[in-house]
Amino acid sequence: MHWRKWLIGTWSWTRPLKTLAFVDGIHLMDAWTDQGFGVLAYDFPGYGRSSGTPTEATCEAAIEAAWSYLVSTRGISPQKIIIIGRSVGSGPSVWLAERKNPAGVVLISPFTSAFAVRIPLPIFPRDRFPNLKRIPRVKAPLLVIHGEMDTLISPSHGKKLVAAAGSADKHFMGIPNAGHNDLFDVGGERIHDAIREFSMRVSAGK
Repeated sequence: MHWRKWLIGTWSWTRPLKTLAFVDGIHLMDAWTDQGFGVLAYDFPGYGRSSGTPTEATCEAAIEAAWSYLVSTRGISPQKIIIIGRSVGSGPSVWLAERKNPAGVVLISPFTSAFAVRIPLPIFPRDRFPNLKRIPRVKAPLLVIHGEMDTLISPSHGKKLVAAAGSADKHFMGIPNAGHNDLFDVGGERIHDAIREFSMRVSAGK
């Protein structure tokens, strides 16, 4: 399996905060890099220019490879990394956060499990990413953002994940009048501000 990554921005790797963005983070890169964040994003196996087949195991391997690249190759402290996963990307993100010790975790429009929603993508036919079962073991600060009008993945999924999370620092932010695909069109500025403030807070002094 070959996974393709992006390292975007003009930052110095000695800056006090690094952000590890996953899957759907690519279209958010300009907003984050303009604010001085370092961003790493990657394709699911079998998507974009990444080879392989998208299964639960290969997506977990890809996200762990991305983490190892930052920590082992770039020498970045885990306590300066924010894991960000959106929609389907919440599955690998929760899996990784359960096993590592990041500064924080941001889940955008996440599901409790892949089988609990109708995902209109031909992926994970037998996989389910049991986020609800895994998230009690996630101790890092958690921010969940969800459109209140999301009919693909109900905001009840995000609320359940926050309630079940093992972190003492956990917050749910609903975006009024936003669905699944128009979340950033409706609440983009508010979302960017919330992620920036969360990231700065949880990484302060680390």
